[in-house]
Amino acid sequence: MWERVFVTTVELPVESLWAAASGVPAWPAWDGEVEAVWPQSAARVGASFVVKGAGGRRARSEVEECSAPRRFAYATPLFLALLRTRFEFEPSGGGTRVRLSVGVSGLLGPVWRRVLRETQVGSLSDRAGRLVRHARELSEKGTAQAASDGPASQPSTLASLRGAT
Repeated sequence: MWERVFVTTVELPVESLWAAASGVPAWPAWDGEVEAVWPQSAARVGASFVVKGAGGRRARSEVEECSAPRRFAYATPLFLALLRTRFEFEPSGGGTRVRLSVGVSGLLGPVWRRVLRETQVGSLSDRAGRLVRHARELSEKGTAQAASDGPASQPSTLASLRGAT
């Protein structure tokens, strides 16, 4: 398996970062690579959601780990490969250590690795920065707890999900 990792420490409570990362329906508000998200249910292990990327491609992902407020991970099937994304938060002094990782495995993993190196992997630090800014906004607004409770399942249409892979 191939993996890339970005680690930083920020002066924010772990709960705010958790709320930003696990609040899947709100991803388009802070992640420029995400145009829309259609959750199938509240974020929990086994729940799936469809992400429409900024380029228009749709991908179905499944939550693999949802351990509030420390870890949120999901997997996205690719053609003959699997992309895994993981957010990890650990209290550190007066702040939180943030670890964002992206990994790919499978028969065509080496091909996808080259593709992802130019897109997602190259922007791990940017994505972490956007996550931190959104978490800071949540913290300042005092909505981190409300967001971490998870949104009600949003309705989605079958037509919008059919294009997902």
